[in-house]
Amino acid sequence: MAAGPEALLWQAMRRSMPKTYLAHRIENRAGGGIPDVKLLIDGYHLEIELKVPVRNFVKLSSHQIAYLYSYSRAKGCCFVLAKPPGSRIIHLFSGSLAVELAERPMSEVQGSTFESFDALWGGLRSLVLDHYAALRPCGG
Repeated sequence: MAAGPEALLWQAMRRSMPKTYLAHRIENRAGGGIPDVKLLIDGYHLEIELKVPVRNFVKLSSHQIAYLYSYSRAKGCCFVLAKPPGSRIIHLFSGSLAVELAERPMSEVQGSTFESFDALWGGLRSLVLDHYAALRPCGG
């Protein structure tokens, strides 16, 4: 059986990942909206939903939207990673934008773009560290 587009995206992502990062792909056939990838960067946890958009649209299920949005509202760190087929560009969106991302073309939603997986890893690390730094109380 041939691997689907998101499985191929995961394989490319995993091959390029720094060796100090720890990632697990979650195969959840039962639904519930749980993101595809659990990741630790420098001890900080994040979750990533992998998507291969079609014609500038990211298809998210209602369960995925609810999970990403509520996880973000609870101060969890999560993202949607979208890489169009045949493109080198990788798009990264905060999970807090799940509703907007499901309703509008991807190009109209504020996110980060990266020219390669190598660039993604540095940018993602910065976003994650900034996220957790913002949660620390002053003087903590």
